[in-house]
Amino acid sequence: MFFSPSSDVQPALKPNDKTTTPLKIGVYDPKKLLVENESVHVEHLFTDLGAIQNGSFEKEFNDVLSRNHDVIVTFEPWKDTYARKDTNVLLNTLHGVYDKEFSKLYTLISATNQTVYLRFAHEMEIPIYRYSWQSQDPALYIKAFRYFMFFDKNHASNVKKVWGPAGDRGSMEWWPGDDAVDYISIAIYGLPDKNITDPAQQETFRRIYDRKSYRMRFANKPFFITEFGVKGPEAYQQKWLEDAAITINQHPEIAGVCYFNLMDNPKVWGNISPPNWSISPKSLSHFVQLIANKRLAMN
Repeated sequence: MFFSPSSDVQPALKPNDKTTTPLKIGVYDPKKLLVENESVHVEHLFTDLGAIQNGSFEKEFNDVLSRNHDVIVTFEPWKDTYARKDTNVLLNTLHGVYDKEFSKLYTLISATNQTVYLRFAHEMEIPIYRYSWQSQDPALYIKAFRYFMFFDKNHASNVKKVWGPAGDRGSMEWWPGDDAVDYISIAIYGLPDKNITDPAQQETFRRIYDRKSYRMRFANKPFFITEFGVKGPEAYQQKWLEDAAITINQHPEIAGVCYFNLMDNPKVWGNISPPNWSISPKSLSHFVQLIANKRLAMN
């Protein structure tokens, strides 16, 4: 997760009145501190080639299903335990190198009545190399994305295709086509720069959403914000989440949101402490209640 500068803020999108389904509330919560909250409908799992190969994804997936929750599956096409030599994962995808893993993944996620929001090779447009599919040719990425999303010839109706840019400038160069996307996912984290240590200097949810959604304005797809978070003292987190709740309620094109309840990966933050996005169950309940109360008033 990295963040774009705020120099090109644009007016908010007009709400899309085509989206009328209830808001989905989700969490990425590996420590299982929030998943038992009755407002949680969705859980987010990140998986890769190795987790498909060794069966750990299947175990995690079934654990979520046991709670009758829908699942966001972010599939990262790397960390292959077979040590295949070609490291260009997008070309590998197109050449069928991972077909066995793709087949196993689709067999698992299509054998349930729960909805699965499937996201592939996210945040591809950021000009860094945190993930091996970043900073690649957009045309290559698009071909790989479409190959993966149309891999299942049975077209399981419970699987929804999610295109997940960070939402940075130029994101639409990686747009894979209307038929390959059911939802757009963008990342919304309050921290605009890793060198900022004062929580109060974080951007609001509204400001980030307005900027990033504006960049997607020609796609005409609902949003599922599969990652969002804020760091800092609990009082500040609650204030930030209050703004998020108001913004979400004003934008019915947002079909779902999923809070990232964990510290970020320390390996990508150098010599400084990684941001900890974790919130308390109390803060989650407060956020959800604000959404519910506002929606009730609107109806």
